Amino acid sequence: MSWTAINKTARNLLAALLLALCLAGPAQALGPFSHFTLAQDLWSHLGPVLSPSPAERERLFQVFLAGSIALDTGYYPGAEVNLASSVHLIKPWQVCRALLALAATPAERAFALGWLSHALLDRRGHQELVNPLAGGAFSQQGYAHKQAEWGLDCWLLARPQGDWLWRARPDYGPGLGLWARALAQVYGARVPRTLLVQAMEAELKEVRRLPYVFWLSGRLQRPGGWAGNALGWLLGRTARPAYVAWLQWRGRDLDARAVLTARWPRPEDAAKLAQVLRQARQDTLALLTLPPSAWPSGNLDADPACQDLACPDARAAAAWLKSLPPAP
Repeated sequence: MSWTAINKTARNLLAALLLALCLAGPAQALGPFSHFTLAQDLWSHLGPVLSPSPAERERLFQVFLAGSIALDTGYYPGAEVNLASSVHLIKPWQVCRALLALAATPAERAFALGWLSHALLDRRGHQELVNPLAGGAFSQQGYAHKQAEWGLDCWLLARPQGDWLWRARPDYGPGLGLWARALAQVYGARVPRTLLVQAMEAELKEVRRLPYVFWLSGRLQRPGGWAGNALGWLLGRTARPAYVAWLQWRGRDLDARAVLTARWPRPEDAAKLAQVLRQARQDTLALLTLPPSAWPSGNLDADPACQDLACPDARAAAAWLKSLPPAP
């Protein structure tokens, strides 16, 4: 085989590898690794309250992680997008309160607290960091919004202290019943458990894949991962830009393009993320002591255009909820 043929074959193999890796579809909220990072920070405060047993706390932490990303399940391929849009844009704080009120076991309480931490990080993170970086809320600047959020997640994954994020394995099973009951109470609709399972499995599949998509497409370098870093460097300068250009030419696959063009944060952006995470921790702990009248209001996207069902995503979610069977 000639050198030209070998070179062409290598390029084709690299392109095929990148294509296989980059089919993940991102969320429309802060990424899962931002929420996991907040969850880890909160757990030293919340875990001992839920259980005195270290072994039990370890199990509950996996449920807490699941709650911290459950709001975004519908945003991933193979899931119902309106499931996520509804809890972000329609009565999001009522859902948080219902989860906390209906939680009947330590595991359900862990799931509810994880959910609350997600809502508070979305609210503050969008207001103070992501929307300013993107030049607007998601309904106006969807692509830039996704690029900014995935860039922040890349930064968290690349830190030595973020190594555990690559191995996180949330356990959503103990929260399923609570999740369904809370949606029924707030929306008066019966969301099938099978739909919740399908959506959660779709999200977890991508959560397991996304760190490697970022790594092997050259969006981040992993400490000590010299072989993957080298492959990512090569793909990031060959197959990745070619594939992004092809996606752009097609005018489709906004999600895959955003993953592959994640915007690496500037030092001041990373510092702001660290500040937002600290403030979200304080928000979560403080809110648990406040009456409902003192809770936040508005949607989790911090998007005035989506208030009162004013944007297409909110209207579609409302229509979907109306189409479901009524709650018993």
